[in-house]
Amino acid sequence: MGKSTKYTFVLILLIGLLYGYAGTGYLTWLYRISDVFSIKLIDVFGNIIDYTFQAAGILVATFLLKSYFNKNHIIFYTATVFEVVFMILAILTSGSYATLIFAIGMDFCFGILFSSAFSLISGFPHNVHGIVVGIGWAIGSIASFVVSVPSEGRFIKSEYSLILYILLAFVCAILFRYVFSWERYKDVEYNIVGNTNKDNKNTFPIKWVIQSVLLIVLLETTINLGFLFPLSEVVGGSMSFELSRSFYSIGLIVAGLLFVKSRQNGIILCLCALVCPFLSLLFENYAIADSAIWALNYILIGPVMVYATIIFTHHVKYGFFLAGFGLLARRIGQIISYTVGSRLREYPPVLIVVTFVLLVLAFYATYMYEKKNRLSENILVRDNLLNISNNILINDHSKKIIDNESKEENIFENDIELNAESDMPENKEENVQEIKQNLFCEKYAITSREKEVMMLVLEGNSNPVIAQKLFVSENTIKFHMKNILKKTGVQNRAELRIIYDEF
Repeated sequence: MGKSTKYTFVLILLIGLLYGYAGTGYLTWLYRISDVFSIKLIDVFGNIIDYTFQAAGILVATFLLKSYFNKNHIIFYTATVFEVVFMILAILTSGSYATLIFAIGMDFCFGILFSSAFSLISGFPHNVHGIVVGIGWAIGSIASFVVSVPSEGRFIKSEYSLILYILLAFVCAILFRYVFSWERYKDVEYNIVGNTNKDNKNTFPIKWVIQSVLLIVLLETTINLGFLFPLSEVVGGSMSFELSRSFYSIGLIVAGLLFVKSRQNGIILCLCALVCPFLSLLFENYAIADSAIWALNYILIGPVMVYATIIFTHHVKYGFFLAGFGLLARRIGQIISYTVGSRLREYPPVLIVVTFVLLVLAFYATYMYEKKNRLSENILVRDNLLNISNNILINDHSKKIIDNESKEENIFENDIELNAESDMPENKEENVQEIKQNLFCEKYAITSREKEVMMLVLEGNSNPVIAQKLFVSENTIKFHMKNILKKTGVQNRAELRIIYDEF
């Protein structure tokens, strides 16, 4: 098992345990106030207060990480300690209002913890972001169900649950420290990978952040309003908590694996989630079809969650500190959908029309966002190639001039410049191609050996020829090619050539 793979597995476990920890803690304080407050008030606490303070925690963590990313482990440890303290007080306090106050503190700390943990995802290759988020979140979803539901909440309402919470907090802290100790994070200055230019310290992509957050809020609001359709009360009554959690976990795992292959296919699933509630209206008189569509709806929530997260974890050029904004946007969307939906639920036709309008806007906004995002990424890669190659050329030519002056003092300066310029076209092309190869391999986590094989493949060589040139067997070449195709998400050599040429 490679070092990168080991860290990936640990990060998945960290995300899973952290979400399971947070989900169980959320159910703990809800159970403890359920006998005191009305169902309507509990809904307000769970859907507005909980999400609001989680969002506040994410915002605070974002600005802390922007300035002190190298102290990320201290931020995580501090939030963990305060969260455990609030958890203890919430469980041991008998007053319902006091429990609610301490629960708010828990939610705030969980927002910081999630943002801090998600920032680590940005340090990994893009092709594993979806897997880390999807599988990690699925583990957490199942874990919180296993701990809380079978005993009907008796265990998590008891003081004995504190032992579990403290243990989980301790394990999460250890896992976080292990991942953060990876050398990949040690050279990150101002949270931007491979860029130590201090001019970037004050750069904050406000316009891009606003566009991204608004898109996720729109998607999340539309999906949650669809769950309030009149049919949801009928089908929701037959859809147990266990089943809904199971389908949601399946969707998360599928989404994680799918985003490895193709971001576009994952986005298509996100948009399908918006359509599902409307499909259920078409099969209103068919109970089996309605239940199947509703189960599919729970599955398709997974891709939305993964997409919302990787939008920010993928853009490391803006910094690791923004990684938690995906969850922040989802929480905002959930607050809006609950606030609006609770009023529109009494007027089903209006609810359906409003949701349909939002659906159309979501389709258009997603298309325009992805189109603009792909264009900006291509421009960024092209500019980086030109800037880096020009810097290399300037350094090379300066060195040539200095060397020539030291060897032959009688040569005129203009002759030296002329000789240097005659070498520029060939050197520039070689430098650009080498930089392009390195950036391509870095994006898809291609190893140095796989790079050798890939470049020979792109030159049109067959497996026997490549094996002969590299002094290895054909089976070894096939093994490397299988890994290359898997990492780049293509099916054959022709598609590999296409994505490399378009890079």
